[in-house]
Amino acid sequence: MNPPTLTNAVAKPSAWHRVSSPAIARLVAVELLAQADQLSIPDDLKNVLQSKGGEDSDAHVSNRLAVWVNVEPLKVFADHQEEKRWQTTALHYCIRRQAHYPLLRRLFDTGKAEVTRLRLELGVVGPPVKNKRIQDHELVEIWRSWAQLKKTYVREVDQWITLAERFPNQPLSVLYQALITDASQVTT
Repeated sequence: MNPPTLTNAVAKPSAWHRVSSPAIARLVAVELLAQADQLSIPDDLKNVLQSKGGEDSDAHVSNRLAVWVNVEPLKVFADHQEEKRWQTTALHYCIRRQAHYPLLRRLFDTGKAEVTRLRLELGVVGPPVKNKRIQDHELVEIWRSWAQLKKTYVREVDQWITLAERFPNQPLSVLYQALITDASQVTT
């Protein structure tokens, strides 16, 4: 989005907001003067910015100078920070639910050292070395849930978290094994 220009000051995109502060306007006037040559500011405008019109000129400039701020970069940054917090929370949840490293790597692109550090930090033991066998009827339920979750959620991490919530007695490593290793045992 482009900021309003001197010739197009009326049309402003929604990401742009006017700042109505004489102090900010004075600071912008000083900054404009400092960059006058780079910005190709005409001499008459430079004179007004330099307050060469009498004692009321400073107030005149600060009251007439419209300062527009583009908040879009801040919004993008805030969205990124929110996504980062969500990813961290989801990673911690998966570690607490005993997801094994291949699933964590797949979902979060994290290294083994980071997973080990987080397990220690969270006080969580790793997934069982040898997973227990799931009963056939529960395996069928896991597969039905998984098929429905794949249609409902776009992000794979959302699918796994919801599956873990639906089967709270099973570690994620067991659910992963059921879906990946034991797939050949299920007939639907």
